[in-house]
Amino acid sequence: MFRKKATAPAPTMKRSGVVCKTLEDVERALRLFNGETGYVEDSTETNRVQNDALGRGSGGAMAVGVFMLAGAHAAERRGDMVTKMIETARANERVRIEDGATIYHKHFDYDAMGTNFFKTIIEIQRFGAEYLLQINQAYVEIGEAEKNLAKKLGFRLLRI
Repeated sequence: MFRKKATAPAPTMKRSGVVCKTLEDVERALRLFNGETGYVEDSTETNRVQNDALGRGSGGAMAVGVFMLAGAHAAERRGDMVTKMIETARANERVRIEDGATIYHKHFDYDAMGTNFFKTIIEIQRFGAEYLLQINQAYVEIGEAEKNLAKKLGFRLLRI
């Protein structure tokens, strides 16, 4: 009979994010992450993993081609996505005035094909006069995208 030895759980990070002074800084960070104003390491990793998986499947190169074509078509709206995120955050900020309030939260899936938000959760919280931008991507270690983004922009990184 097989018995598995119980082990203590390893400590895990509960929260990570980029600390931004203004919503304009949040917007700058989101546009950079999305590849609109530059490149950030790990921002394209989810798309890369998805393309690799499709390429290994029964559709092979044809599946990757169709996926990329659909993504290219959807990418026409990539700047609009960030604009809508910030507009929603501004509107929510007027009603959610408590400290630590989440003013934006969205889980993007195939609705974000062609962007770096594909299979990514974006959350913006307000703490006092500052904002915490959290980016959680599929297939990417928690906090990696934020670490690279904060470094590139010269912003503070929060990890707890």
